[in-house]
Amino acid sequence: MPIFEFTDEAYLLGQVRQVDTRKITILVKNDNDLRKARVAKLVTIALYGASDSWLIGIIDKVIKSVSSSSDANKKESADHEESAEEPDTDSGEQILNSVHLTLVGSVRWNAYKSQYLFSRSIQHVPEIDSKCYVLRDAQLEAFMKRLSNQGEQAYSLELGQYTIDESATAYLDGNKFFQRHAAILGSTGSGKSWAVASILESAAKLPSANLVVFDLHGEYNALSYAKHLRIPGPDELGTSSEGLLYLPYWLLNVEEMQSMFIDRSEFSAHNQVMVFQDAVIAEKKSTLRKADKDEVLNAFTLDSPVPFSLKNVIESVRLLNEEMIWVQSLYYDKDRNISGKLENLAK
Repeated sequence: MPIFEFTDEAYLLGQVRQVDTRKITILVKNDNDLRKARVAKLVTIALYGASDSWLIGIIDKVIKSVSSSSDANKKESADHEESAEEPDTDSGEQILNSVHLTLVGSVRWNAYKSQYLFSRSIQHVPEIDSKCYVLRDAQLEAFMKRLSNQGEQAYSLELGQYTIDESATAYLDGNKFFQRHAAILGSTGSGKSWAVASILESAAKLPSANLVVFDLHGEYNALSYAKHLRIPGPDELGTSSEGLLYLPYWLLNVEEMQSMFIDRSEFSAHNQVMVFQDAVIAEKKSTLRKADKDEVLNAFTLDSPVPFSLKNVIESVRLLNEEMIWVQSLYYDKDRNISGKLENLAK
């Protein structure tokens, strides 16, 4: 089934009259067709000789200018583009309606995947007199849905309606949206929290949706489809409750762990940091080797979330703190900057 079917002239905007790489000029026949054009609106142009291939463009400028009959076929001057005067029929002037647009990509039928795919690359430019259509209603929805999922309909995230055409539903690729950074911006009272709740509700319907929301202000307590968990406070440690979430210590990064065990105000804090980091790395690597994850060691970092024994870390620090060697009838610490200076860390 073709992705676009323009059987109604109501979608027709005009015909291509000028091509300049990605910049296209459309000649519009009358004012009624010109009213279909809006800046930032999407249009499509059928490619002749390329089966099931369409170019997608976005409107940059809409022009209603006056041109004399002698230069009607010439490029509009800047003065003509800015002119708003009524045509003088006695002097042979005529209305010249045009729309400037920029090509943003193409939609082609992919026989291997048996579906239409959108690409930002443009292998062909349109021919002169190629018809240009406005994307709206079902046509806009069909294109944007294809753009959002590239055939993976199950992962289409429904957001709402487009401001340029409220009759068309807006979709996003749920997988790509949650794998990248995104921001919802707006002034106070503009509906940011409502927008987030709406996205979460749509995302909850996607297959294999695993979302974690850190609700610091309790704005989403009413979400009935979500499981609500709370990190326990100091007075609740050790208690068991279905609504409490205990996070393992090995999820902490190195700065967070050091803040728990090392007092930066101590004179030997620098030595403690080095010893603590070496002990944690050794324990994490030991865990990976026991699990036959030697290939992971190449991409291993100190902040990698790998389970390890905190008891073993403290024990190794204690041994270093007490380790002594016998040299010429005297006991010396193996490293004079460490021995006896890790008392607080080894506790």
